[in-house]
Amino acid sequence: MKRKIISKKTNGSYTYYLTGTGYISEEYGKVTVYGIGIYGEGYSEHIDDISPELDRITEFFELICQEQLYPEHLYDAAEDFISSF
Repeated sequence: MKRKIISKKTNGSYTYYLTGTGYISEEYGKVTVYGIGIYGEGYSEHIDDISPELDRITEFFELICQEQLYPEHLYDAAEDFISSF
């Protein structure tokens, strides 16, 4: 279960990163789930397991980078993103 940074962007005062973490599930075998982190200005936030779908999480990652989302809003934005599935 090692987290790997897939993409990293700096926009303004914050750095955004897209991660993939491998898990072994009894039901599905090896699975990679993707998450997003934001850090800068003395504050950081990371969610490891937002989605197993790389295309969807990449779209979300690009959106939060473009909008310069603050770390303290990551959980709310991720909840909205997940509920849109």
